[in-house]
Amino acid sequence: TLKAVPLEFVKESMKPFEANFAASTKGFVGFMFNKGANEELKNWILEDMSASPADVGISAATDLASRDFTETMNKLIAKDIPRYLINTDRRPTNKVYFEERGFKLAILPESHHFFMMENPDQFNAQLKLFLETE
Repeated sequence: TLKAVPLEFVKESMKPFEANFAASTKGFVGFMFNKGANEELKNWILEDMSASPADVGISAATDLASRDFTETMNKLIAKDIPRYLINTDRRPTNKVYFEERGFKLAILPESHHFFMMENPDQFNAQLKLFLETE
């Protein structure tokens, strides 16, 4: 969805991160990988993200979750530029919404949040295919 999550809910959700940012970040981000993910890559991402200053990470997550992206999307759609979306199959993508707005869309199978890092060959092949069709 492009709509904002209510700020009160987001702030409540951030309480575990305020209490222990590193552990909460590792727990939350740990769910963003497929089973069988490369452990070295997964550990690097977990360590990197959990090492951020807590106030920066909490502020960024709060802003991202509570932001309404409708206006931003409308500005993007108004531009006469090619638009591409490479997404994962982890959660449903509203294909009709994006296609009606001129996006070329690709859904990568068996992928998750860090799909461009977990499977760069698949991601780069799709990106190359998009770029070669313009």
